[in-house]
Order: sequence, then C-alpha cells, then structure tokens
Amino acid sequence: MARQALCAQRLEHDLRSPVGAMAVALELLRTSDDTDTQREALEVLERQVARMTSLTEQVHEFAQGLDD
Repeated sequence: MARQALCAQRLEHDLRSPVGAMAVALELLRTSDDTDTQREALEVLERQVARMTSLTEQVHEFAQGLDD
C-alpha cells in the first residue's frame, strides 16, 4: 500500500506541473498582443500536452500491471 501511495503522490506532482505551465501559457495567449509571446505560449502548450499524454500512457501501463 505504501508503494501505491508514493506512486499517487508522484503522479499528482507530475500532472500538476504541466497543468500549471498550461494555465500560464493560456493566460499569456489571452492577454498578450505580442506575436513572439503568443508563439512561445503555443509551444509551451504543445510540450505540456505531449508530456501529459506520455504521463497518461504511463499510468495506463501501470494500471495494467496491477491487474496482472
């Protein structure tokens, strides 16, 4: 059970980081008229979506291992 709690804590942290970065990028897109800033914000969003996709795939694989 301790291992599962540790995994849950790590997952929570790993998901919270990209969500925070995405929130900041969205705010920049809403408030900035600077095209360079908007481009950088879009790049952040793309990276963080890729990161979250990878994390969800890892969680899926982990869950599959629990069924074995």
